[in-house]
Amino acid sequence: MITQGARITGLCPECRATLVYEVGQWIERGVLWWGSEGGCGRCAHGWCERNQGPVVTPEWVRQALLTAHGAARLSLADARTGLVPVLRALRAAEDLTIAAARARAAELAGTGLVGTLVEMESLARALRDRGVAVAVGPAAGTPRRGRLRPPDAVQRGRNVEGG
Repeated sequence: MITQGARITGLCPECRATLVYEVGQWIERGVLWWGSEGGCGRCAHGWCERNQGPVVTPEWVRQALLTAHGAARLSLADARTGLVPVLRALRAAEDLTIAAARARAAELAGTGLVGTLVEMESLARALRDRGVAVAVGPAAGTPRRGRLRPPDAVQRGRNVEGG
């Protein structure tokens, strides 16, 4: 099972105590999932949420994982790979238009695709299922960025820490 998680802390909006929760991504039965859960140690403020699919993973969750673990790069293992199986796999995995799939395929064939490890492993499985040889590894040149703040819509005052 491929999984990654990170810890986020900040101030509780109810009582201003320290708020701690975990965010993560994982692959379950071939589907990419994300989730966040946690709560305040002093009051009853808390939550648990999870959803599936690479498009619905909130950017603040992705950034927490990238900060904690660094980015992963998905690249073609064989430069002679045909375009058709790559396009089919990308369109099916990411629900892309032909134009968007062509752009992603060009990026994959060039510098490779970069994202969280779980995202890249999920996409790698879709490509391998279509007979496309790919490799996933650390993305050189994409160091961890230190502390990040999720958007205000998530929660004012939370900071991201590697976990």
